[in-house]
Amino acid sequence: MSEIPEAPPSGQSEGSVPPAVAPPAASVDRRLFYTVAGIAGLLALMLVALVGWNRFTVFRLDQTAQAERVQMTTARQKALNTQGREILRLAGVPLGWAVRAEVLKGNLQQVDDYFRRFVREPGVESMLYIDKAGLVAVATDRKLEGQPGSGLVSAALLDATELTFEEKPPGLRLAIPVMGFDEKVGVLVLDYTLPDPEMKSPPAAASPAGN
Repeated sequence: MSEIPEAPPSGQSEGSVPPAVAPPAASVDRRLFYTVAGIAGLLALMLVALVGWNRFTVFRLDQTAQAERVQMTTARQKALNTQGREILRLAGVPLGWAVRAEVLKGNLQQVDDYFRRFVREPGVESMLYIDKAGLVAVATDRKLEGQPGSGLVSAALLDATELTFEEKPPGLRLAIPVMGFDEKVGVLVLDYTLPDPEMKSPPAAASPAGN
């Protein structure tokens, strides 16, 4: 006896494919969550990389700008040093002759007057005259008078026979030998502070002879 096939469910014809079963809502939510989380993580990484690159770029630009500033400051300082030497050389020659004339007359008071006026010029910090005995005979700082010059000035400047410069940060020290008729009678020492490299030009020192 043959079996009678069961009739297909109501609404479904024989031979048709049964409808797909929809996945559970929880599974869809998880996939959507992972997708959104992945996109958010990627965006976060891109943001971190962008911030890091921006900071690196700013750092490199700062380094470059700082190196350029240092280079420009060094160049200005070198130019100011050269200009300062020229100013002091031009002012030092007549000053040396003026001091020589008064020293040979024994008029140290007039030398002191020269110093008092000259030290008012921009950049001129101090001045002193060391006699042939090696003692400070005149100084803008009264406490130095009578002291041995060897404790205040280098031997190279004390023995100078021509205008001689020494670096004395933040400026220069100039030695002007004072020559008598047949021998050296002393040395004039002047301390000069160079202007800041940010200034456009160094101040000029004036000769006391015309004051």
